[in-house]
Amino acid sequence: MNDRNEAINWAKSILDSPNDYYILDTETTGLSGPEIIELGIIDLDGNEIINQRFCPKTKVTEGATNIHGMTNISLQDEPLFDSVIDCLNELIFDRKLLVYNLPFDREALFFTFGDRGYDVPPIAGECVMQWYSQFCGEWNTYRSSYRWQKLPGGDHSAIGDCKATLQVIKGMAASPLAMGLMPMESPAA
Repeated sequence: MNDRNEAINWAKSILDSPNDYYILDTETTGLSGPEIIELGIIDLDGNEIINQRFCPKTKVTEGATNIHGMTNISLQDEPLFDSVIDCLNELIFDRKLLVYNLPFDREALFFTFGDRGYDVPPIAGECVMQWYSQFCGEWNTYRSSYRWQKLPGGDHSAIGDCKATLQVIKGMAASPLAMGLMPMESPAA
């Protein structure tokens, strides 16, 4: 099976088990020490489980504001992240997470939980960006891996990016499998 077919089959298997997954996305104060200021979680039917902004303890960087539009002033009346920790722990324990760029959101969860003195629950998840990059098939010779793809349809809101991630999974699952291809060797070869 080639790599694109493997990604298509992965997406189909996700949609075949909708009760096993949630899609999660965060918006943060910045790239370094990323404190979560917006959290979105949906199920695979697109229903919103959590759609909440939070008042940060740290400063939202100018670069982050340029991406998602949130500032410390616009968030000053929002609840603290602590208000969702119990619910989030339960959700993370209950299902696997599908995240576009899982390493970044995992880091944001670790930072935000840890900054508040909470242990981060084990995060079982899949990086949808890695599967989508494999599906697209653009090789990055520098990294010897598939080139990361921007989230199609993402609007830099946590819930909007969750919904765009769901559409990426559905789009991959709806793609026809390529027939008669030999397994792919390294695309760089």
